[in-house]
Amino acid sequence: MAKSSSTALLGFAVAAVSVFSFLVNLAQAQHATAATDPSEARALNSIFTKWGISASTVQSAGWNISGELCSGTAIDDTTIDNTTYSPLIKCTCSFNNDTTCRIAALKVYALDVSGEIPEELWTLTYLTNLNLGQNYLTGSLPPAIGNLTRMQYLSFYINALSGELPKELGNLTELIELGFGSNRFNGPLPSELGKLVKLEKLYMDSSGVSGPIPSTFKNLINLRIVWASDVDFTGRIPDFIGNWTKLEALWFQGNSFEGSIPNSFSNLTSMMRLGISGLSNGSSTLEFIRNMKSLTKLELRNDNISGPIPSYIGEFSGLTQLTKHQRGDDKGLLGIDTKLCTFSYLELRNATNDFNLDNKLGEGGFGQVYKGTLNDGRVIAVKQLHAGSHQGTSQFINEITTISAVQHRNLVELYGCCIEGDKRLIVYEYLENKSLDQALFGNCLNLNWTTRYNICVGVARGLAYLHEESRLRIVHRDVKSSNILLDYALVPKISDFGLAKLYDNEKTHISTQVAGTIGYLAPEYALRGSLTEKADVFSFGVVVLEIICGRRNSDLSLEEEKVYLLEWAWNLFENNRVIELVDPRLSEFNEEEVKRIVGVALLCTQTSPALRPSMSRVVAMLSGDIEVGPVTSRPVYFTDWNFDDATSLMADVATNGANTSYYISASTNSSVVGSAEISQMNSKPIIDSSIGKK
Repeated sequence: MAKSSSTALLGFAVAAVSVFSFLVNLAQAQHATAATDPSEARALNSIFTKWGISASTVQSAGWNISGELCSGTAIDDTTIDNTTYSPLIKCTCSFNNDTTCRIAALKVYALDVSGEIPEELWTLTYLTNLNLGQNYLTGSLPPAIGNLTRMQYLSFYINALSGELPKELGNLTELIELGFGSNRFNGPLPSELGKLVKLEKLYMDSSGVSGPIPSTFKNLINLRIVWASDVDFTGRIPDFIGNWTKLEALWFQGNSFEGSIPNSFSNLTSMMRLGISGLSNGSSTLEFIRNMKSLTKLELRNDNISGPIPSYIGEFSGLTQLTKHQRGDDKGLLGIDTKLCTFSYLELRNATNDFNLDNKLGEGGFGQVYKGTLNDGRVIAVKQLHAGSHQGTSQFINEITTISAVQHRNLVELYGCCIEGDKRLIVYEYLENKSLDQALFGNCLNLNWTTRYNICVGVARGLAYLHEESRLRIVHRDVKSSNILLDYALVPKISDFGLAKLYDNEKTHISTQVAGTIGYLAPEYALRGSLTEKADVFSFGVVVLEIICGRRNSDLSLEEEKVYLLEWAWNLFENNRVIELVDPRLSEFNEEEVKRIVGVALLCTQTSPALRPSMSRVVAMLSGDIEVGPVTSRPVYFTDWNFDDATSLMADVATNGANTSYYISASTNSSVVGSAEISQMNSKPIIDSSIGKK
């Protein structure tokens, strides 16, 4: 009996394999003879023609082989999320058992396509996945978007789309993921979005929408991730969010909410990452987190939180950061990194493969930085500070503790630190797109105009927070393109701010030895070591011009009038030719924005610190909320220099202010200016001995 059963099972298995092989061969044969629906082929070709996407670009992605759209990677097992190919389509050829293929997915990501979205796109009604992120798309989303009723994954992230969101988005009831952040929409969220009951991920940060969150959103009970920072939401945070019990991450920062954090948030037992800031006219306690035992990060700033850390906080075994910051609050901190300083030296050695050179990300004045992967899979950046430090353990921990209290979307996040003997290691978040310096000058990323504009605004917001919103009032003093990192969505994050100078609540001025980089140094800081937040404003102005031009602040290989960027920018400004500054790699840009941003940059680099705007005013000018003030005098610019009487020069600056025009020519020698030793290397940081011993 056993033998008979085994034989029968074997025969059944062979038959099953044969049937499976037949079906596979049949499917392959159907694909081989299938053709793209003619109307969809015409629509896609028209779209690509309007966007300037050539056949050669498409064929390099491995589809549209021999003129057939649904071929190659369009029908094999390549996924639409494959990072190698863009543009890319995916087809499905199994409708009604015929030989017609339909376009089911379309990705045109980070290709600098510009202009309005062609109306032909809304005829591709079989689309389930559409990614048009990181381009320069303008205009509005039309009601016809409601035709795409099969859509499951839809992204317009990082563009320049405007107008109100159409209510017809509510027709896309199959949506699982929706992203429209980093755009220029206006008006309220359509109440019809409440019909998207299958929605799991919603990314709408920095989108431009405003007003209260519609009551219909109470139906979105399948949401797991909601990014809604830097949006002018008003009213109270809705109680019904407590019914989104699958929620794992929620960011409400930089909004205009008022009132308290709802008690219903205690229902959010799946919450892992929660950030809320800027609540007005209300008060809250931490009681709402009682049941959030999965929390890894809780960030509360300026929310009128009161009361002690709850006794049950010890049950939150995964919590790595608990921060409560109140403007004008002296203690300001309910808790900081419950695992801070818990990284072991051995753990970080293993994570970085013993600080292998292959893992080295870069090197600055304070030490080398390495990429590492922890045992839990988290990718991190590890800064190895100078080994010869004479700073005591308690001083180091106090400094790290202080830094960890400074949290902002446009600042690199600190995870913790490690101390062993004379070794000092700091662990930061790792940002995959590396530095702005590499993106602009290393040609490793293709930054379109919208992205560059957003980077300018983001850096300005980060500096405004450091200068004016943070209780600590931090002056970075080494703002430069290599100290600005880019995350996966190309959102800028300022790094190395933690090892800079801090103001206390009494002082408004600090004199110190210079620790900065030539080409970005404000004159009063370079010559006299006089440091205020206006030194950062000056450096920011130089960085902005680099972003616009796509070149470094000085380049001796260029013709004489273009060698020094700030001088060239001023000359073009005087002759009403600032558009010539724009990076020639940019085929599309907004001329009015270029003129506005150049004007801001020139204001930021005025000789007299008093004539430079605050960073909060810079944000308002960049955003178009206020007019750019008049620029009446040539900015001062320092690269490598050698002059005999720095004291007289600065006295002249102080006396003549805006009427003084200076240009310091290059020198082949190093020179001591005041107490600051200036290196002739344009890209080399200037670090005084006390700072080197952090």
